[in-house]
Amino acid sequence: MSENRFCPNCGQKVDAGEKFCANCGYQLSEDVEKVEENKSLESSNPTEVSQSTGQFSRPNNNNYNRPKKPINKKVMIPVVVLVALIGAYIAGNKYYSSQNQLNRFTTALSKSDSDVSGYLTTTEGSKKVPKEEAKAFKKQFSGSQSSIYYMKQSLMSNGSYGNYSWVQSGRRLFVFPAYKLQADPGYAYVSTNNKNVKIYQDGNKIATTKDDSRTVKVGPIYPGKYTFKAQGTVNGEKLSSKKDFYVKSGKDNNVELNLSTATFTVKGMKDSNIYINDKKVGKLDSDGEKKFTNYPITNGLKLYLTTDVNGKEIKSKQVSVEDKINQGVHTITPGYKGLVSKDEAESLLSSVFSGLRYGASSSTADHFIDGENNDSYNELVDFFKTIEDHLEDVDVVKINSITPLGNNKAEVSYSVKYSFENDDQRKVQQFTYNGAQIEKEDGEYKVKSIGKTGSSPDWERRYDD
Repeated sequence: MSENRFCPNCGQKVDAGEKFCANCGYQLSEDVEKVEENKSLESSNPTEVSQSTGQFSRPNNNNYNRPKKPINKKVMIPVVVLVALIGAYIAGNKYYSSQNQLNRFTTALSKSDSDVSGYLTTTEGSKKVPKEEAKAFKKQFSGSQSSIYYMKQSLMSNGSYGNYSWVQSGRRLFVFPAYKLQADPGYAYVSTNNKNVKIYQDGNKIATTKDDSRTVKVGPIYPGKYTFKAQGTVNGEKLSSKKDFYVKSGKDNNVELNLSTATFTVKGMKDSNIYINDKKVGKLDSDGEKKFTNYPITNGLKLYLTTDVNGKEIKSKQVSVEDKINQGVHTITPGYKGLVSKDEAESLLSSVFSGLRYGASSSTADHFIDGENNDSYNELVDFFKTIEDHLEDVDVVKINSITPLGNNKAEVSYSVKYSFENDDQRKVQQFTYNGAQIEKEDGEYKVKSIGKTGSSPDWERRYDD
C-alpha cells in the first residue's frame, strides 16, 4: 500500500513533495507523521465526508502536539534530597574513617602552625584540650618526623603508642565518629623557695606563692613539654628561674624553680668596701670579715673589694660568686693582682732568715730587691752577727696579715721565733715584724724591706737544761 501524508493542521491529504498545505497553507515539515491510509482511518476518529462535495470535514486536532503531563514536584524534591543525603553520608563516612582521621592528625602534627587540639582527648572526657596544651604536646615531636612515623604505625597496628590510645570519642558534624588520641592527664607540682613568687606556665601567670604554701599544683593538663617560670624579688634583687619540663601522665611531675640564694662569708683587709656587680653592698668589719645570708645569686655575679692604703684606693681581683658557690666554697677571699699569698710570703721570709743566720750569702741576697745593696739585707746580716754566739734556731712561724700596696706590691706583718742557748738555760722569744714589703720582680717575689720590730718580744719562755 502506498504511503500517504496528511496536513497535521487540517487533515487534508498532501503530496509527499509539498512544503505547504494547499487547503490551509500550513507549513509542512519533514517529520510530519506518516501513516498508512488504512491505519489513519482506523486509529483516528472517522472523518465525515460530504455526500455532495466529497470533501473531508476538519478532524479533531486534540490528539496532535498534546503536552506531556508535568512531574509532581512534591514527590521529586524529597527524592532528590534523599539521594543527596545518601551520597553525602557515603562520602562523609569515608572522609571521617579512622584511618583518614589518623592521616590528617599526623600530617597536622608535622606542621608547626597546625592546631591538633581537635584530635586530642583525655580519659577525663569532659575536659576539652585547649590549644595551648596541644602546642605543648606537639613540642615533643618538633623536628622529629621519625617519631611521628613510628607513632602512626603503632596506632594503625594496635591502636596504642606508649601511654596514648587512638579511640573513638564524640562525633563530627553530629553524625560521623570522631577519633582522637587519648591519654591520662598529667599534674605538675611547681615549687620554689620564696614567698610572693609569681609562677608562669608557657608565659601565662597561674599562681603566686605564699608564706605557708610555696608549691603550686598545675593540672589536669595534657601530657607535653611545658615551660615553667618563677619570678620574684629577694633582698631587693629581681630573680627568675625557668625550666622546660615534660609533664607525663599522672602525678609524678615535680618541678623545682628555686630562686638562687646562698650564704657565704667575704674576707679581706679590715674596713674594705665590698662591691657586687659594681654596687656597694657592705664593708668588712675590724676582723676583715662579713657574712651574707640568703643572698640572691644570679648569672655573672661578680664580687670585689676596694681599700684605702696611704690615701690610694686599691681594688682587688673580681671573683665569680656563682662559681665559688657551685664549687662548694662559701668563704670568698678576693686576691689582688700580683699580691703575694700567705704561703708564698712565709716561704720567702723563711729562706731569708734561715739563709742569713750564718752570715752573708749571695744566694740569699737574690731574695732581696737590689740584692746585696738592699738596706734590709745588710741590716739582717749585721743583726745575726750580734746574736750568732747564742742563737740556736730561727723560725718564721706565722704570717699575720698581707695588705696590698698596689699591683705586685704588698705590706706584710709576720712573727719570728728565736731560740737561744746560754750556759745551762734555753730561752725562746717571739717578735712581730710590721711594715715588711714584698714585691714581684721579673715574675719572682722578693723582699724590699723586712719591716720593724720592737725591742721587747711578744713573749719569752725560759727552760732549764
